[in-house]
Amino acid sequence: MKKFWEKHDLIKVSGLMVLLSVILTWIIPQGYFYSGSIQVGEITRVGIFDFFNYGLLGMYYFTVLVHSYSYLEHSIKYLLNVADIKN
Repeated sequence: MKKFWEKHDLIKVSGLMVLLSVILTWIIPQGYFYSGSIQVGEITRVGIFDFFNYGLLGMYYFTVLVHSYSYLEHSIKYLLNVADIKN
């Protein structure tokens, strides 16, 4: 069992947590808190297609977020360099 956890254990634990969350969507009904009481809805199931679709969508948003911060960092460095040249 130790060889199983030797490499990439963070990815494995994250994958197990996501899989557990998907399985729990088939067991626990949806609920929300509204005006002092808990409202219980129907069971909202996440299937295999939803699991991969949401994963790809999450990777897309993560990529967009990383690139926007990268662009912002380069533009701030550029503005600071221009300000240093002026002074």
